[in-house]
Amino acid sequence: MTSRSTASAEIAPPKLRAPIGTLAFGALLFAVGLEVRFDDLFAVGRPAVATALVGMVLPMAVGIAIALIAGEAIGTAAFVGLALAATSIGITSRVLAEM
Repeated sequence: MTSRSTASAEIAPPKLRAPIGTLAFGALLFAVGLEVRFDDLFAVGRPAVATALVGMVLPMAVGIAIALIAGEAIGTAAFVGLALAATSIGITSRVLAEM
């Protein structure tokens, strides 16, 4: 480790950052899932499904396109796209849960 200190190094060692992030993301989606009422979902029907699909596909497509334009391999591009989609879904879920 270099002599330069970073905030993330002070919070968690580098080897623990990914597992902690994964657990936190899973906990976030679980907590949001507990607050979802299926009656509300069924009441809005098709517009909700269309919005959800666009909210998943659009970040994925943009992430893949940007990574491919940057010259990354298709596997890396797919990873970037999926990471953006997962992050978008998590953030959107939390915002909707707060409403």
